[in-house]
Amino acid sequence: MSTKNIHKKLFSEFDAVSTENWEQQILADLKGQDYTKKLIWQTIDNIALKPYYRAEHLEGFDYQQFSDIVVSGRKNNLWHTGHEITEVNPELAADEALFFLNRGATAVDLNANQLTNIDKIAQILDKTGIDDIYFSFSKANCFRFLRGVINEYLVMKAYDSTKMSGCFNHDPLSTVLQLGYFSDGEEGLAKRLTELVDTTSTILPHFKALNLNGSVYHQAGANAVQELAFVFSSLVEYMNWFTDRGLNFNNIISCFQLNFSIGSSYFTEIAKLRAARLFWKRLLAYYNCNLNINPFISAQTSVWNMGVYDAYTNVLRATTETMSAVIAGADLLYIKPFDYNYRQSDDFSKRIGLNIQLLLKDETHLDKVIDPSAGSYFIENYTNSIFEQSWNLFTELENKGGFVECIKNDVIQNMIEETSKERQKLISSKKESILGVSIFPEVNEKMLNKIEERMFKKEEETEGLFKTLPLNRKAYPFEYLRLQAENFNAKGGKTPVVFMLPFGAAGMATARQIFSRNFFGVAGYSIIENIRFTDVKDGIELALAKSADVVVLCSSDDEYIQYAGQICSSLKAINKSIRIVVAGNPANADELKGQGVDDFIHIKSDLLTTLKHYHTLFNINIE
Repeated sequence: MSTKNIHKKLFSEFDAVSTENWEQQILADLKGQDYTKKLIWQTIDNIALKPYYRAEHLEGFDYQQFSDIVVSGRKNNLWHTGHEITEVNPELAADEALFFLNRGATAVDLNANQLTNIDKIAQILDKTGIDDIYFSFSKANCFRFLRGVINEYLVMKAYDSTKMSGCFNHDPLSTVLQLGYFSDGEEGLAKRLTELVDTTSTILPHFKALNLNGSVYHQAGANAVQELAFVFSSLVEYMNWFTDRGLNFNNIISCFQLNFSIGSSYFTEIAKLRAARLFWKRLLAYYNCNLNINPFISAQTSVWNMGVYDAYTNVLRATTETMSAVIAGADLLYIKPFDYNYRQSDDFSKRIGLNIQLLLKDETHLDKVIDPSAGSYFIENYTNSIFEQSWNLFTELENKGGFVECIKNDVIQNMIEETSKERQKLISSKKESILGVSIFPEVNEKMLNKIEERMFKKEEETEGLFKTLPLNRKAYPFEYLRLQAENFNAKGGKTPVVFMLPFGAAGMATARQIFSRNFFGVAGYSIIENIRFTDVKDGIELALAKSADVVVLCSSDDEYIQYAGQICSSLKAINKSIRIVVAGNPANADELKGQGVDDFIHIKSDLLTTLKHYHTLFNINIE
């Protein structure tokens, strides 16, 4: 029996259900609640996602063409498993490269700061070889000079230069955004890069001369749409420089590598990388270029999403981020070690990062299926939405004069700054959570003496001709508060003691104690949890015995009005400075304030603002 006939036989017993039927049932189940507010997901990219998708939602675009573009030229889903090496000494870097290449890595990113002559290059490449390894070189003092040294080495060894593949991790325009100025002028930069691209494409045909670094925008707080638009806008700016100086578009388009950070929004990141391939093809068609040239996409796990506290949760974040990149078809992937953002990573944390990739490749076999999300009504629609919105933003930038002109006028910087602020508001209001940092913190964990100062130092603002783009992490504001509390205690200050006083209805008392513990635990205060008190007098006596600075009442709204007056008067009679907090947002809040309650914490409280206020009350420095 054919597949078609089986399909008919399976579903012939069921009546077709129209979208209208689905909508009617949903509205009935909502019982008058707002459909848009309850079921439409408004992403940070300003994309409205429906609660469900059906085949008819694919009718507005050719999703099959999309899928063909995504898989174009690919025979499998293999990717290069990358390992980043920060060591600058060539001999030590070679040892580390060999160690990880022997344990599954197929790509290495090398710090090229000291690779200034053929002997130093030889120290690495003699040990690793060049076959089947993807080399990336970062932080070179001059990439044109480095290209020459690599060529000298290949000639000296009589190696076929076509066998060496890799990339110069070089994107001057994203660097300009961080500096606030062109170090040797726009014209000088354009001339140098034209020479680099021209000679690299000739001497090292399988080497990428530029790595367009979308991670810079991501780490500054940009959303997926912005990251795509800015990367491709910079690509067009570079191409205009090169073609104006006589280079052929078809000959040099393969000299670009596209680099993106992969965030924690699982489906967003899958759709983003798929959309990047669509964007690439539309751009090639616009320039009448060879459409068979496919983009080479490098991805890295997000630094923006990493936390210092409860750092092992970074392993979980990296795993989902890696899955997004792999499912979306990244060609090269680097995973940041879980401790990357607060200390010099050791071999253990580096191996954990590499092993995430190897597990997904060797145990879950994600390298076997090309574009596994293809055909999903949701993913295809999401891919199309990100693609169209990023193209519209790209067009907007071009109409304003292009990437460089938008940098000079702070257009790009202001867009990212606004998005970053929106994201911080979501976290502060608890609409977005950072596990171990802004929710469910490990309250007894201390990190002050584990952090290398140089790794956690706030970037100083630089004087430039235009606004700079600071790199950051979304957890930083909360971590800074907690480190200030640790530092205050280390210098002899008393860590504020927050005493939980649960009483009354067991369910509400327990739930509100957990909420309050997490709320104040974020600030690094000393939290005292208790079994529910059957007599509030016992709670009062114990709070005073523990020298509590804050007492949080945890019960039902009805019971607060019954006991709050007694608790407040008894505590403040002994300690006038003690703060009485109610967990919840009861309707009779004004009456409770009249009985002595100082504050209320609940799901609508602004977490960061509230904790800053308490730091001020306890004279903890929050500069």
